[in-house]
Amino acid sequence: MPASPVIASDFDSGNIEVVDASNPIDVQLKMKKETFTEYDQKQHMQWFHFSVSNCKGTPLCLKIVNADEASYAQGYHGYWAFVSTDQKKWDRTKTSFDGKVIQIELTPEADKIWVAYFPPYSYDMHKELVTFANSSSECEHSVIGQSCQNRAMDLLKVGSGELKLWVIARQHPGESMAEWFMDGFIHELLSDSATATALRSKATLYLVPNMNPDGSVMGHLRTNAVGANLNREWCDTPEKNYKAPTQERSPEVLCTLKKMEETGVDFFMDVHGDEELPCNFLAGEFGLHSWGDKKTYIYQKYVQLAVEKTKPYFQTTYNYGNQLQGKGIKALGGATVSEKFDCCGTTLEMPYKNLQYPVQAEWNHFDCKELGKRFIDVMDSTCDLLKEKLPETYPKFEPWASRPYEVPKFDEPAYVGSHLIKNKSRSNVSE
Repeated sequence: MPASPVIASDFDSGNIEVVDASNPIDVQLKMKKETFTEYDQKQHMQWFHFSVSNCKGTPLCLKIVNADEASYAQGYHGYWAFVSTDQKKWDRTKTSFDGKVIQIELTPEADKIWVAYFPPYSYDMHKELVTFANSSSECEHSVIGQSCQNRAMDLLKVGSGELKLWVIARQHPGESMAEWFMDGFIHELLSDSATATALRSKATLYLVPNMNPDGSVMGHLRTNAVGANLNREWCDTPEKNYKAPTQERSPEVLCTLKKMEETGVDFFMDVHGDEELPCNFLAGEFGLHSWGDKKTYIYQKYVQLAVEKTKPYFQTTYNYGNQLQGKGIKALGGATVSEKFDCCGTTLEMPYKNLQYPVQAEWNHFDCKELGKRFIDVMDSTCDLLKEKLPETYPKFEPWASRPYEVPKFDEPAYVGSHLIKNKSRSNVSE
């Protein structure tokens, strides 16, 4: 029998426990659970990231045996994991989920490999991104607070225009695609392109590339160092007798909201990743009483701009569905900001899976960066939208921008080498 592989996760964003690694074709692993989340009344887990050594030329079958206990276990259907030999280039590898166990199969061509739920964006990379931005004469960097473990809450201020645009990312730390998006967005925003120059003159942008640095380092999917789901910490939830945000549990949100109160907010986008849907989409806060025709009009136009200017990345059919007024979760970032500042608050979601809509295509971290780059054009046109005179009578809204909206069943992407085929349909389950 070949020598046993050595499994490790003692590094930035690492998450795995070894149950039994004695047999390379039956390596049994478990994901580590996060600190208990009071708001959600559960311990989250979904993210995995680990290395395998002593494995060159050895057929491996890596089994994550507690996958069925994950927060969004259904999201593992139609999904293939990522593998790398240098932590820079990441490729999909054959993965299956039988409803209980994730099985990852490969024969490595190197002595050491890394396996991850999605290509990681490390804290060192975050610091490099902030350093890059700070080196530009177009950017002003400040630290607006500290996380629970005293990491800097970095804010980048770019532009000098009248409109105040806020973009934050990675409230959920395991959604690493969010910071890949910000990487592309920030590099393009600070470029000399005509669109970036125009955007900087129309608006002042406030950017938080990583809202949850502690959780990112700790290998969490959903929470910060003390178990807070930051996207439920933006205001009190009286029905749960839950006070938020607090300095003890969610200082990351507290300092961000304080800064928003200083600057004001004319438009807000919160960048995330979605475990189940194989597409990119934008969610609005239709469940708020204050989300009326004006915000719906801006939201619909914004989504249409995203579709037009990021082809072929964006679509409108699949999202979380639109709740009836009064049925939304007010403690979400998008909801609180939308209501507090009377602006359009949106949430951008990107997939862990390959794209199935609007086209069948591969999807990885480089695509996230490219999408971020293209969103500079979206934001530039959004400034024009925000400044235009609103219609006296609003047109009939598209079904996907109306209440209620029921999301149709979707096809999972399947992976055969570099080719995609359709698989069984699933119904969307909103986070």
